[in-house]
Amino acid sequence: MPNTEPASPRRPPRVVIAGARGRLGRSFCEIALRNHWPIHGWVHHRPTVGSVRPETPPFVGADSVPSADAEGLADLLRGADLYVSAVPGPAERALLPRVAQAGIPAVVAGTGLDDRDTEWIDRIVERIPLVWEPNYSIGIQWLTQCVLRRPLPPGFDRGVVEVHHRGKADRPSGTARILAQSLRSDTTTAEDRGRPSPAPVDVASLRVADVAGVHQVWLTTPEEMIRIEHVVLDRAVFARGMFAAASALWEQNDSTPGRRSLAGLWSARGGIP
Repeated sequence: MPNTEPASPRRPPRVVIAGARGRLGRSFCEIALRNHWPIHGWVHHRPTVGSVRPETPPFVGADSVPSADAEGLADLLRGADLYVSAVPGPAERALLPRVAQAGIPAVVAGTGLDDRDTEWIDRIVERIPLVWEPNYSIGIQWLTQCVLRRPLPPGFDRGVVEVHHRGKADRPSGTARILAQSLRSDTTTAEDRGRPSPAPVDVASLRVADVAGVHQVWLTTPEEMIRIEHVVLDRAVFARGMFAAASALWEQNDSTPGRRSLAGLWSARGGIP
């Protein structure tokens, strides 16, 4: 007879974290430790000089957790189950290929890459399961998956406005790029033909103060305007979404290489948490 007993939950994964000193990485470590996930190691980006060790990331027990730079990442990954990264996207060029070589599934949050990076990322997803999202907030996932995938009103010009803190290097943000791509999708039907075509999607970026993240979608005609806005009130939302993605990937227990979407992982678990 088939086994109808529910599957036992997997043990917590051993995680190697890159970017543990940043706000997102630090928040992820705090959530992981509260859920009894062991931090197997962390990646630093400054070489050790003499006997001086790089600054310790602020999570409990960090002094006893091994660390390494990119050159030592392969050794650090031995015995690990997941690689989680909160470093800027360009830094992944030196890290993620080593993760793929080790065969470790990865959850990555970096932005700032461009079309030139497509080729090497495609090679990565041929070797490991990879979740790579520019924005792990539940609200943005709902906006892109549930709202902007529906047919948009015909004849409306479309635009995106994004606002972030002064230190954010990429412009426009990765999230703004995804929103703009959603708006560029062809939603014209036979009934709409003959109406004025919408103008190309424009994206505006603003860098001010310490704004965590604001994204607006604008749909306008001369007679009316629709504006949809998502505002981050607490940066911890990114870490919670990233932990949810890592949890779903681990519970999926599927080592088949390929790109996983956050929405797809959540859907497999019964919907957005």
